[in-house]
Amino acid sequence: MNSIQNRLFVDLDYVYGQDGWELDDSDPENLVARLSGKQGEAELSINKDLLTLKTKWGKDKTYNLEGVVVYTPVTGKVYVPRQAVNLMKLAGIH
Repeated sequence: MNSIQNRLFVDLDYVYGQDGWELDDSDPENLVARLSGKQGEAELSINKDLLTLKTKWGKDKTYNLEGVVVYTPVTGKVYVPRQAVNLMKLAGIH
C-alpha cells in the first residue's frame, strides 16, 4: 500500500518547496496548481488527471496522468502522481 501511495500522492511542497508552486483559485470551480521553470510552465488541474506543459517556445502538451491531482484545503497541500513530477522534470520544470 505504501508503494501505491508514494506513486500516486507526491506532496508538491516536498518536491518543489512551498514557494515552488502556486494555487490559482481565480475560478473556484477549476482550481489549478501552477509551476514555472527555466524551460516553461506546468498546470495541474485539481481533482482531474491532467498535466499541461507549456514550453517557452509556445509548444503545449497535455498528459493524462495515472491518478488525480488532490488539493487539501485544510492543509493547503497539493498531491500529484509521481508521473507528473517525472514529466515536469523532463520538461525542465524543477
